[in-house]
Amino acid sequence: MEIRRLLLFGVLAWAILIINFNVNKWFFPPAPEQPQPVAGPAEPAPKPKPAEPQEPVKPEQPSTEPGEKPVVPPTVVVKEPRVRQALGSLDPQTKSPLVIYLDSRGAAVERVELVARDSQQRFKYRNLLKQSGYLGHLALSDEKAGGCRINLVVPGSPASRAECPGVESGGLAAGDIISYVISDADKTSIATQEDFLKAMNGFLPEETVKIQVQRTTGEETSSLTFTATLTENPMELIAPRQHLSANVFANDGTVPSFLMGLNTAEQLSVSGIEKEIQDLPSLRTGNWKTRLLKGPAIEFRFLIDETTAQEHGLEGALEIIKRYTLTDRYHLDLDITVHNRAATAQKVAYRLDGPNGLPLEGWWYSNKVHPKMFRIAGSRDIIWKKPSGSQFMHGGAAIHKDRKANPKLPGDSIAGNSKDSDSLDYIGVDTQYFAAIMMNQQKGEDNSTELQPIAVKDAATFQVGEITELKGKNVRTVNSSFYVVTPEHKIATGKKRTTSYRIFLGPKDKKILKEYGLQTAIEYGWFSWVVKPMSTILHLFYAIVGNFGIAIVMLTIVVRGAMFPISRKATRGAQMMQFLAPEMKKITEKYKNDMEKRSRAQRELFGRYNYNPFSGCLLMFFQLPVFIGLYRCLSVDIELRDAPLISGIAWCSNLAAPDMFWHWESMGWGVITSRATGWLGPFFNILPIITITLFILQQKMFTPPATDDQTRMQQKMMKYMMVFMGILFFKVASGLCLYFIVSSAWGIAERKLLPKVGTPEEIASRAREKVMRSGKKQSQRNENGRQKPVRKKKGKKKR
Repeated sequence: MEIRRLLLFGVLAWAILIINFNVNKWFFPPAPEQPQPVAGPAEPAPKPKPAEPQEPVKPEQPSTEPGEKPVVPPTVVVKEPRVRQALGSLDPQTKSPLVIYLDSRGAAVERVELVARDSQQRFKYRNLLKQSGYLGHLALSDEKAGGCRINLVVPGSPASRAECPGVESGGLAAGDIISYVISDADKTSIATQEDFLKAMNGFLPEETVKIQVQRTTGEETSSLTFTATLTENPMELIAPRQHLSANVFANDGTVPSFLMGLNTAEQLSVSGIEKEIQDLPSLRTGNWKTRLLKGPAIEFRFLIDETTAQEHGLEGALEIIKRYTLTDRYHLDLDITVHNRAATAQKVAYRLDGPNGLPLEGWWYSNKVHPKMFRIAGSRDIIWKKPSGSQFMHGGAAIHKDRKANPKLPGDSIAGNSKDSDSLDYIGVDTQYFAAIMMNQQKGEDNSTELQPIAVKDAATFQVGEITELKGKNVRTVNSSFYVVTPEHKIATGKKRTTSYRIFLGPKDKKILKEYGLQTAIEYGWFSWVVKPMSTILHLFYAIVGNFGIAIVMLTIVVRGAMFPISRKATRGAQMMQFLAPEMKKITEKYKNDMEKRSRAQRELFGRYNYNPFSGCLLMFFQLPVFIGLYRCLSVDIELRDAPLISGIAWCSNLAAPDMFWHWESMGWGVITSRATGWLGPFFNILPIITITLFILQQKMFTPPATDDQTRMQQKMMKYMMVFMGILFFKVASGLCLYFIVSSAWGIAERKLLPKVGTPEEIASRAREKVMRSGKKQSQRNENGRQKPVRKKKGKKKR
């Protein structure tokens, strides 16, 4: 019995002991473990709310003892929303000539507009390809339920000044959903962005448009109708889609500018055509945290948290900061900071893309000059300059060709190599009249005021977007850009490294470029010694008369006046050929079968009348550099862009382009009217026809009658050549045609107003007198053709 009681006591005691240890676990289970936050599309755990918001402890001020590793507090990653912001204003009184549109997705520049005003408060640089009215860039996005959402409204834009009865604040606002575009005759339903853009293309500047939107305030949604007065379109220096014509866009995609990605982070690096380290959260497609600063400036922050960094091979957390600061000049300052928030030092390098989506204005008629002979430039080329060299250019056509040949390469390297670093004074995308160029804003270690070149481990050009087969002149539309890879820098614990860039975004105006040291961005080509003085004289005349058309006429008169002695001699020669034509015909008939005797007789005839048949070539020899110089002067001078021949008339309203009298592209004559493959282009132009007509008339007046079948055939060929020149001249700048018209009229007037040279007998008599006057000099020549020395007679010395 005692043994049974003892065993029962032991079992009960053991059961009580087990229950005592497990009662809390059975009846009060612990809260489930919180999952670790991971950067990416998945929604992370909510961030606990502290009693008071506090800034995280900065690694630069560790609380540990010297020599110990600082303790990095755990971070919680919060998924950031996509935000669209803008720097600048469209108000006519704005100080900055730029409006910068930014996107927190990739912390990139989405769009840049030039909004500088002239004396009449109109846009100084307007979009010549977009004739429709301008409401403002609204950063639209499609709604699943229909309509498109407004994500951004810039102050001073027509959208911000739109009026609605009953709405005191006025203007369209971010968050409004556009549902209808209303005109006097129609009401268009809007389902997508494309519907809205298509509807707005039907309105012209100064017209009013009604836009019906759905606006949500709190829990209430109301339908509002705003009335806006449209303006002209400012120049889109950077845009996701650029215009090829009035309603046709280039297939550039929607890649924003100045994206960046980590190229090296500790043992991780990119490979192949990768643009950033694939294992880490994407800096190019992720949403960055946005903060507006004074300046005006916008700061974007992207944190790779401790857990994510260590899971993918980094030592610890990294924070990347991009800060854009707008100025009152034609540049944007970009500061990129890499902040090491890990407990140990980390080695980091990043890739920074350049701008893309620059204007395609004039791609079908303009011809840029490549600094190297036999190289072809495009509409959007990459230019760069090293500290100890001249400017280089990689044409868009060559970039497209290289991309097709090597699709697995990230780009064509232009600087640096895998071992050593290189440096660049600047690198940018260049168009006919505008440029986006990145320079360094970094000062030397000795804090000198002189800015240092851009230090790069590598730099390369590349084609943005998908590889497409471009035919004909469409190769000029390649969306070219570049990227630079910084040297690898080891950043100590809690420290950061900042690189500052200055990005020029503006017109290729000589005065403006000189302020930035970018004078070489304007390529004059051959005969630059002629281009510069002619440009100075042209602008001097414009300052006097206020019209570039009249200034070109005045410049032509000055040029032809300076060459009058040479042209007079050429005119005299043409008259002589007409007088000698009968004699030449007699010689040809007399020595029809003897070429040697015919040539000898012709030389004797020319000698008898003291006539040189090649004297007319001297005029062409001097006119060639003037012609090329004036062509380049008109091709690179941005002041001629949008300068009208006659103010207030749409025809010939741009002296830097064809006069564009009649748009006949829609007639469907592809081989004639196509922009890419047509001989004549999409416009019928009047000035080239007048130019060629005067050329043919001048040729007929200056050319003597044919003396034989061979000469007659040559003259016919010259007429055909003139017609061929008319085809080549059909798309040249109207300012250049104006020069040829005035120059040809001058030549015809010279021919008509100069007195006749006389009869052949009078010409021969004057020639004999000239020979007699020079007879003494001829007699003093010895057998070798050298002048005999004339000795003075010595007088007798007086004793």
